[in-house]
Amino acid sequence: MLNFHALHLNPHLHPDWTLILSAALPASLFVLALAVCLLSYALRRGHRTHRAELARIFEQLDLLRFDAQQAAAAAATPARASNGEGSADRELLAAVMAREPQLASGAGDYYAAAQLAARGSSAAEIADRCGIVNGEARVLVALQQARSRRAAH
Repeated sequence: MLNFHALHLNPHLHPDWTLILSAALPASLFVLALAVCLLSYALRRGHRTHRAELARIFEQLDLLRFDAQQAAAAAATPARASNGEGSADRELLAAVMAREPQLASGAGDYYAAAQLAARGSSAAEIADRCGIVNGEARVLVALQQARSRRAAH
């Protein structure tokens, strides 16, 4: 006949799971709390990084808007000085309409500018070589730098 007392006395045959689980519970809770703390830290750090990148992008967009306003003012000023107000608007509209096909077919210019930004060219060099506004070139360079930083992490 099988002796049940011998089985309970021999810890190798029947381990006491209540002791094992009571010892493992605090360790697993500690590991869980540590994982939550690390996740919280990573989320806060990522949020700060994204906020800083967005601030740089919006700064570049503001500079782009300022450059566009300056270019429009420079294009409109000589026309207004020589002609009346209505003809200046027509000339500005004609210039925009003349440039529109170039913009539609000029996706290669932006592609080339993006390639130059990826190679590390400066914004001024990109603007000169591709015929885009300096602010647009700065935005491309900033986006490429953000991509590079994201790829490095």
